[in-house]
Amino acid sequence: MSSTEFDPMELPGAAAWQRSLKPGSSQDAAEPLPGYLTYIKYEVGLDRAIAVMRLLVPEFVEIRGCVLLRGVESYSTETFEQWWSTLKGDVAAIEDLLNRLPLWDLFADLTEDGVTDRALAELGSSIELTWKAALSKRFPNRRFLVEFRDETTGYGPTVSFHSLM
Repeated sequence: MSSTEFDPMELPGAAAWQRSLKPGSSQDAAEPLPGYLTYIKYEVGLDRAIAVMRLLVPEFVEIRGCVLLRGVESYSTETFEQWWSTLKGDVAAIEDLLNRLPLWDLFADLTEDGVTDRALAELGSSIELTWKAALSKRFPNRRFLVEFRDETTGYGPTVSFHSLM
């Protein structure tokens, strides 16, 4: 995880929701504003929570020794075959390419500011941690390098993984 804790209620949508709760109507003025669990309860919903859970704890498919994220747009039989041929069956190189997740691509209409940067860094560190655990559990006899790169150029903050041979 990152070295500083990030409060999800700092994000604009969550902060606006929190501000919309008027003391005296649904809560006592002396009580603190609801936090992220209440936000999830009323604003996220089970379908979105499960989608995010799948991001954090993905399913995998194994093809020709390559471990790939299941159900992501970067993978198809055609793209796999193309990269298998181009990279001459280099498992780690194919995995690194097809298992790359640029975090900016996950969200529409992000604002480039300090709060967003900190939130993406926290998310990337969390994905790195949970992917390591998921890969270790699913493939206990294999070793993987899972990396979060908080790049300021190129694709921006990115999480990826590949086998260590």
